[in-house]
Amino acid sequence: MTILNLNDLTQDGRVHNLTGRDLGRRARENMHIAELDASDQTIEVQIPEHVFLITPSFFIGMFAASVAGLGSVDAFFEKYEFTSPPQVLRQIQDAARRALIVSTPQT
Repeated sequence: MTILNLNDLTQDGRVHNLTGRDLGRRARENMHIAELDASDQTIEVQIPEHVFLITPSFFIGMFAASVAGLGSVDAFFEKYEFTSPPQVLRQIQDAARRALIVSTPQT
């Protein structure tokens, strides 16, 4: 299992909210999420206790392509296991559903 620790994004506890699609995209690039998507490994995403908020825009920037590429929210959560405060996990679950909508082409 590979571990992604988001503590680096919080400047070691000085940042409590992860916001913005651009920050999410940079995190995706810096953490090589596309390569992790293609691997056979399960990924544990560790979110520190001092994080209070992950906005949908941040999540979409970081993981929308992953949700779409894996084909469903359920498949995404089978591959990516989140360790986080309960309120943040609820935010992530809601954002994952939005990410699938955002990344699905409209007809």
